[in-house]
Amino acid sequence: MRIPTVTKPFPTEHLDSVLPRVDDLLLACPLTERTRNLLSRERIALLRRSPCHYIARSPVWDQEAVCDALDVEHLESAFTTSPFPNRWIAATVYGEPAA
Repeated sequence: MRIPTVTKPFPTEHLDSVLPRVDDLLLACPLTERTRNLLSRERIALLRRSPCHYIARSPVWDQEAVCDALDVEHLESAFTTSPFPNRWIAATVYGEPAA
């Protein structure tokens, strides 16, 4: 098992140029006006097929866009501490759709 490491922190202003190079994304931040929808549908599209970990309990990511990306296998998996829409309830554990 590969353990990801942070090699260099980036300010949010560089997010659009950094996301295409991300192997694993861990999104952990408070909800503020600056972070609301930080991981938008457009930014999710910039990600490689990789795991996405979301531990904030707020609308920092576009949850419907994450589900859509899982549907077409653009995201490998999505792990979250927040409630997930029923169509992807198992994504919180396995990254696969519920039966």
